[in-house]
Amino acid sequence: MRPNAKSKSKMSEETSMSTEESLRVVKDGYAAFGRGDIQGLLGMLSDDVEWHIPGEGLPLAGTYRGRDGVGQFFQKLRQDSDILLDFRSKLGRERPRGGFAKE
Repeated sequence: MRPNAKSKSKMSEETSMSTEESLRVVKDGYAAFGRGDIQGLLGMLSDDVEWHIPGEGLPLAGTYRGRDGVGQFFQKLRQDSDILLDFRSKLGRERPRGGFAKE
């Protein structure tokens, strides 16, 4: 059974957001992430969110479902970022561009 044009447009009106509202949500999400407020960011997501990170074979790639799944993505991101930052700190400030400093 196909919905008629009236019911379809009414459904769209109820679930759609204006460009300004969408932009505000995205900005608020980035601001929460920038503050490290991952719980706040997760709270902005719907229960049935699907967060897709492309890149088959890459450590963070995959589809994360629901707030818990997206929370797991951010945990992995933090762990991987901590490893990267630790690695960079061991290299020191002086390192050649495009390569690694020899110890």
